[in-house]
Amino acid sequence: MLKTAVQEQLLPGDTLQAKWDVAQAAGYDAIELRAKGDFHFASRLDELQQARKDGVVMPTVCVDMLHFLGAFDEDLRRDAVAQMKSQLTVIAEIGGLGAQTPASYGMFSRRLPPSSPRAPRRRTARSCWPALPNSASTRARRASRSSWSRSTGTRTTWSTGWNRPPT
Repeated sequence: MLKTAVQEQLLPGDTLQAKWDVAQAAGYDAIELRAKGDFHFASRLDELQQARKDGVVMPTVCVDMLHFLGAFDEDLRRDAVAQMKSQLTVIAEIGGLGAQTPASYGMFSRRLPPSSPRAPRRRTARSCWPALPNSASTRARRASRSSWSRSTGTRTTWSTGWNRPPT
């Protein structure tokens, strides 16, 4: 049977016990904890132990830091490993199963594929009416919206009704 957890920061409530009541009412089986850097998670041990005694199910912790185990900077990587050891120790002490962390987040490296950064996506819509005078074309572009279809490889542009060019 598939069990689902919700991350603690997504739940309303001031305590894990209050958050657990909301999570259960919404149909979740557990709460996934968040672990900030600077060994913050270890400082929550008393709170987490009390929540466990009160029946809150907390099987996992998710790392919430700007650097991870895959950091290229040696000091950041060393800190990420130390933080993970601490987080694993705490989650084990409250009966949890493990910790989750990305190897990296938002990092680019020529050491890993792809070996060049991807080009940014175009965020501007092309006007359907290039022959219009500049002012009308500008107004049409500003009011238009664009949609890209991956399946057909086409872009559709439309505008609000009040400023469509005459046909």
